[in-house]
Amino acid sequence: MAVSAYNHATIYYAGNYLFRSTDRGDTWTRLGGDLTTGVDRNKLQIFGRTPDKNTRSRHDGVQEYPTVTTFSESPLTPNVLWVGTDDGNVQVSRDGGKSWKNVATRVPGVGKARM
Repeated sequence: MAVSAYNHATIYYAGNYLFRSTDRGDTWTRLGGDLTTGVDRNKLQIFGRTPDKNTRSRHDGVQEYPTVTTFSESPLTPNVLWVGTDDGNVQVSRDGGKSWKNVATRVPGVGKARM
């Protein structure tokens, strides 16, 4: 969760989507679509094997995956929003969240680490 630096009544909340409230949380609007890759973590291999119910450390305490792990408003432009996800996406919106562009391949060391 983050409070906007531009308007103290605006709050952002992220999961695999980014949500914005302009009335301190009374109502919420989803900004765009799924910002993650949407991968099913139960199908990701661990050490060459697909995990099953008997796999130890299957989710390593992580409740949801993939999800947004970081969010920021641009300190210079209110309509520029950034999110980073735990599955390797780095998304930017230049129109207040109406549309998003994945720029992970333009960030050194991030684009190659994608799952």
